[in-house]
Amino acid sequence: MMTVEEEFLYPVFLELLVTVDDVRDMNSYSREYEKKIEVVSNQIENMGSDRALLRLEAIKAEATKKLDEGRKKLAEEEENYNRQISDGEAELAAARDQIVEGEATLETEKKNYAIRVQDAEARIRDGERQLADARAEYNAGRTAYNNAVAEYGDDLAQLDSASQSLKGVQTDAAAQRESVAASLAGATTPEEYESLSQQLASLDDLYVAAGNGINTITGLNDYAQSQMKSAETQLNSARSKLNAAERELQAGKNELASEKRTAEAQFLAAETAL
Repeated sequence: MMTVEEEFLYPVFLELLVTVDDVRDMNSYSREYEKKIEVVSNQIENMGSDRALLRLEAIKAEATKKLDEGRKKLAEEEENYNRQISDGEAELAAARDQIVEGEATLETEKKNYAIRVQDAEARIRDGERQLADARAEYNAGRTAYNNAVAEYGDDLAQLDSASQSLKGVQTDAAAQRESVAASLAGATTPEEYESLSQQLASLDDLYVAAGNGINTITGLNDYAQSQMKSAETQLNSARSKLNAAERELQAGKNELASEKRTAEAQFLAAETAL
């Protein structure tokens, strides 16, 4: 029987090629040869049985060792798998908690944002009312100022002209008084003296009357100036209030726009993180 080459790669012997020394010179077809061979074959078979038991024990031991190693490896893999499962579940629970917390924070921020927007919009509405009031006050002040200019502008020019005329009267009266006084000093008759004295008294009265007129005009001028100044002051005050209201309103609008941009960016970041 031929043995294929692959059988020599087995870890155990499957076939044996045995040479028996005592039968080298015997006829291989003789009965004696067969007996010799039978004895050796029986010995080999008995030896094979013993070796088979030993081989069986070795196979069992090797199989048990591999089985134990497999069980150990399986236990380690199961432990590692369970640990990974546990870690994954813990991470998943933490992620869920983080999502719940993030959603709660986002909801709170949205509510706070809505409150801030409502407050800002209320301030803007109040600013718009203040602006409307300031604009109305400014328009009223401008009307009052224009009325004062219309009422007292021409009067001031007329008062100034009248004051200049009265000052001219005073100047003429003073010059005439000096001339009359000089003539009075040289009067030669009672009639001339009386006439010049009356002229002098008339000139004095005229001078005083012109001065009183100037004082009256000055008072009227001061009153007109004060009225125009008061109207101008009120107009400037109304203009300042109007400008302040416009700035405050614009600041409120800018604050609201900035609040919206910031909140939208925060909401987007929070939603992306979820």
